[in-house]
Amino acid sequence: MSWLDRHRMYYSANGQIRQRLFNSWTSSPLNFRATLQQEAQAAVSRVRPTLAWLDEPEGSLVIHASRLFDGIDDIYQYNKDILIEGGRIAGIEEHKDRPGSIVIDLGDLTILPGLIDADARLPATLVPSHGPDLLTMGVTTVVASHSDAARLNELWSGKQIPGPRFLDAAVWQTGHTPSPELDVTAAVVTSRSTGLPTGQALSTEFRAMQLAGLTPLQTLRGMGVNAAAALLADPYLGRIATGAAADLILVDGDPLATVHDVLNVVAVVRNGRFHSVSGLLDRAKSAESVE
Repeated sequence: MSWLDRHRMYYSANGQIRQRLFNSWTSSPLNFRATLQQEAQAAVSRVRPTLAWLDEPEGSLVIHASRLFDGIDDIYQYNKDILIEGGRIAGIEEHKDRPGSIVIDLGDLTILPGLIDADARLPATLVPSHGPDLLTMGVTTVVASHSDAARLNELWSGKQIPGPRFLDAAVWQTGHTPSPELDVTAAVVTSRSTGLPTGQALSTEFRAMQLAGLTPLQTLRGMGVNAAAALLADPYLGRIATGAAADLILVDGDPLATVHDVLNVVAVVRNGRFHSVSGLLDRAKSAESVE
């Protein structure tokens, strides 16, 4: 799937290339011609980049999930405890009393992996205070080219000014890496094609996915496991599983039924640290005062 501009989108369906106008519920087929080479080019091997684990917190944390979407299965898991050690998920177990543990229970919320923007369109002037703002929109990983990527990644991995995991696009390039456990028909959802900044683009992109016939599950995978696989960042990102990064979002609603519910972010766990949305907004204001 690809955007030609802000008004037209191309996608494939039933063996055809089709065009849909953004404000239209109808689509039309496009004629195209493809030329196949006589000899297939040898596949270019990609080197898996190393994911940096920066400023991981000490100690452990337990998040009680009334309803859990692990990023892969097409159904929820219920009444689970997500065990977090440092910045990673140590296990997922049945809920029980855990004397002596720090347990966070926000009631009937849905917990799912943080969203990945695999080709982010970031503000022209990127400042530290943008980090907490992006987390309030559920985006816990961005991939973009930026001269300050390394510094912001280190800063946003900490406690004072939290923000998304910032992966340099020069290193983390998307490609096709199908996996048997993934729905490879789902698009990798990104913000750049919409012309809007990451975070703000989500509502527009979700609507485009719906118009193209993708289910909420496919759309969520497009900003989760499929994006992680394309970046060669699996199995660490885009899923809730033992060994994965503790980057989670807690939302009010049922995203597997209505994908826009993923925008109803109440709290975020980033690099193993819990942040309420109100707390993130306060940190963004504090960061602005020193920029």
